Amino acid sequence: MISIKSIVSAAAMLIAVAASGGAWAQMNDSNIVNVCNKGNVDVSYLSFSTKSSFFGGEEAKVSGWYKIRPGRCQDVNMPYYDTVAVGFLQKNNQGVRGNPVYSVRNADRPGGGKWSPTSICVPPEKAVTYKNTYAAVKKKFYPPCTNGDVELRMSFAVMPNDVFPKITIRPRRNDQLIAWPRAKSNARTQSTKRQSSNSNAEIALKIAAGIAKGLEDAKISKMAAGCEKSILVMAFAFSKEGPVKACKCFATEIVRGENTALTKSMVERIEGGQDFDEEIERIAQPKIEQYLERCISS
Repeated sequence: MISIKSIVSAAAMLIAVAASGGAWAQMNDSNIVNVCNKGNVDVSYLSFSTKSSFFGGEEAKVSGWYKIRPGRCQDVNMPYYDTVAVGFLQKNNQGVRGNPVYSVRNADRPGGGKWSPTSICVPPEKAVTYKNTYAAVKKKFYPPCTNGDVELRMSFAVMPNDVFPKITIRPRRNDQLIAWPRAKSNARTQSTKRQSSNSNAEIALKIAAGIAKGLEDAKISKMAAGCEKSILVMAFAFSKEGPVKACKCFATEIVRGENTALTKSMVERIEGGQDFDEEIERIAQPKIEQYLERCISS
């Protein structure tokens, strides 16, 4: 089992690296994210990648379209970039081009952070390559869409951290797809009939999302409170972020990075008087070190 002393030692080492301006993770160009097409039809993809450094600020790059043929794998991240979110286009045997959202393993659902947008705005008929500060890219590509651009839903997002994830998708010729971009003819007639049902569905989705967000926030708050009473505070006290901010970040990483059953059990035990230091020993040491790195150097 992981020892709390080793966690504090790792945290202290990460703080020292950050303070020295090393940023070794940022200098690594091996953040490979392989996507393998195990289906029977080509797919095209577009990447939204981000990176940051202590001296250069935050940058982002949008680039596409690239093709992955059946039976092939391709690195979808950009060299020297720390994160990538990916959106796909696919055609079926009826000639319909759609923007499917694939459910995959070894990746996060989009929308979990500024590096993983749920959707971006792109021109529907031409290639895209644009690099700038994150703020400039956000202004240009984040919805609402203008100037003829169309919203593209992203399937997943990854912060590889030298883990080299391999993600499998299975597009099929007989998949049922919604045309992308959607045709605007008869839009008023259709929208009039569907407005009421769509509004009700949107309200229900917003309520469900609000409940889920509230439950997540409660978990993070309770876990962060436990962290603030733990031995980790000794390491965080010397960090740039400070103990309160670092503990909240660390709690957020755990709640979003571990499965729901484990985090629920951890929170319940911490509320019942169990030491936070003992509870985090239930998480694999490499993942703890990743969470610490993100919170100390962010």
